[in-house]
Amino acid sequence: MSQHEPPQQTPPQQPPRPPGLLARARGRSGRSRAAWIGGGVALLLAVLGITAAVAGPTGRHSQGGSPSTPGSGGTVSGTSAPAGGGNASGRAGTHNDSRSTAPAATVPLTHPSTRLAPSPARAGAAAILLADDSHYRQELTTGLHLLGSPGFAAWSARTLADTADRSDTARAEAGFTASDQPPALIPWRADNGAGVGAVRQFARDGAGGASIATRTDAANALASLADADQLAGQVRAGD
Repeated sequence: MSQHEPPQQTPPQQPPRPPGLLARARGRSGRSRAAWIGGGVALLLAVLGITAAVAGPTGRHSQGGSPSTPGSGGTVSGTSAPAGGGNASGRAGTHNDSRSTAPAATVPLTHPSTRLAPSPARAGAAAILLADDSHYRQELTTGLHLLGSPGFAAWSARTLADTADRSDTARAEAGFTASDQPPALIPWRADNGAGVGAVRQFARDGAGGASIATRTDAANALASLADADQLAGQVRAGD
């Protein structure tokens, strides 16, 4: 070192802080930062709450609902109350109308009889009806015996002509008036007609001999004519 250079000066060192004082300073700094963050979050929540409060009613109104007015009994449910006194159900869009659940009126299928026909008229009509049923039952029995034989063709021709004659029904109805005709006479016509029709079909189907068709025709004829016999008994009773 030269004698002319001044000696270097060492900067003064500050005395170290006590540990307790440094910890307190750091604690105050941490609390200040936490308070600043908490204040920012609270401010953000407040802004969001104001925005939701403003947008909430507008969102509900935009869905088509309308707020209720005091005294009107309306409710805010997204659907308007039905007009004309109808009742809205718990499910949206469902409307109950008492007129739609009322049972449809039915017309009773009864004959407009107002009084009982005389006993001789009822007994005479029932005898004609039973004889008609028996006649076609006997026709069928004859056809079954002739089925597959040369005599079936002649029987078939006679039967087809006979089943076209419905004069017995007119004779049975002649003894009654519009006010005392037994109601059972109407379904008797249906059952007797079904039996006669089955006999007629048997006469056609039997041209080729016995088959499933002829057996079905015979069974249908016997069943319908048996039902007609029961209705003939009701005609005698005036039912």
